[in-house]
Amino acid sequence: MDYAKAKAARFGELGIGKDSWPKNNNDWPTGFYVGNLRLENLTDFQSEAPYKCICVAQVKDSKEAEGRLKKAATRILGGDEYQQLEFERKENQVSCWRWLEESRQDLRKLLVEDDSPGFIECLARHFDWMIRFTGVIDECVNCKKGGK
Repeated sequence: MDYAKAKAARFGELGIGKDSWPKNNNDWPTGFYVGNLRLENLTDFQSEAPYKCICVAQVKDSKEAEGRLKKAATRILGGDEYQQLEFERKENQVSCWRWLEESRQDLRKLLVEDDSPGFIECLARHFDWMIRFTGVIDECVNCKKGGK
């Protein structure tokens, strides 16, 4: 098991992306994530709630990449949905994330009581939401410092 998979299992994360997208310095690949899905997160209100995240690693200009991500988000999402996003920028990485709309109780019920098909459908809807950002991730990964 490689490091990224081991970390994903430890943190209860599911992620998808392209092989061509870069990884950050901690070996996390650029991509779409739904996180904090461990059973502890679904039962313990002291732990962090589940979230979805779009993460772009190894960008040459994080300010430019963040601007592209914000512009795409305003175009792709409605105003209320955009307002629920949190943007983060580090030296060579940008991301946007938000808490999942479903409550912990609803997610736990889908996972445990629904025998998991509803839980899988729920996760698929969140990934469908994030997949709309594929084009802007490609742009961010390929943009050079100071523009295109």
